[in-house]
Amino acid sequence: MSIKSVARELLRSIGFERKAKVDPAFQAAVDQLRTGDIAFDFGANIGVYTKMLALTGATVHAYEPDPIAFKLLSKRLAEFKNVTVHNLAVSSQSGDALLFRHSTFGDDPVAASQSSSLLKEKHNVDENQYVKIQVVDIYDLFKDHPKIALMKMDIEGAELDVLNRALDAGVADRVSAAFIEVHDRKDPGLAPATIALKQRFADAGLAQYRFDWH
Repeated sequence: MSIKSVARELLRSIGFERKAKVDPAFQAAVDQLRTGDIAFDFGANIGVYTKMLALTGATVHAYEPDPIAFKLLSKRLAEFKNVTVHNLAVSSQSGDALLFRHSTFGDDPVAASQSSSLLKEKHNVDENQYVKIQVVDIYDLFKDHPKIALMKMDIEGAELDVLNRALDAGVADRVSAAFIEVHDRKDPGLAPATIALKQRFADAGLAQYRFDWH
């Protein structure tokens, strides 16, 4: 582990973290949340944005598959009774899967956990470094919630399959405000599928889905 990584780990241990960059549109949507609203955070990592959602009083479901990040997520959100954390990845189906980790995962596991992906073809992961996890179908998560006030999704390339599944299953329109990070800029091979996905949402009239998260 590098000196920089050791320093970051020491700062984390005493509760110090860099302030998260917050998109104004995301902040505006968070400000609209009220007690009783439902919010999903897919790819919650260590819970920086989950805590923003939690502070509104909304009912929050946070999903993070990487066990190292999940441990910190659980600790950060432990005081919030309105938050449920799930050590799962959202997917287009339910079952077992492999979560591939960043090629430099050993240098700073917490920081590198942000890049963990279900896609072994992702540019910055090592297909020989992985952990076995469980995944859950987005349909199974949404089917019992006719109205979802907010969804944040940062799942490192897997968003394409998941969001196409939400459309195919007829549950995408249940979300009032959605903030998605897509990964075609860093992984150009994802560009055709990303363009097609955005067009599907446009054709469905689902303008509440923003694909410019980060």
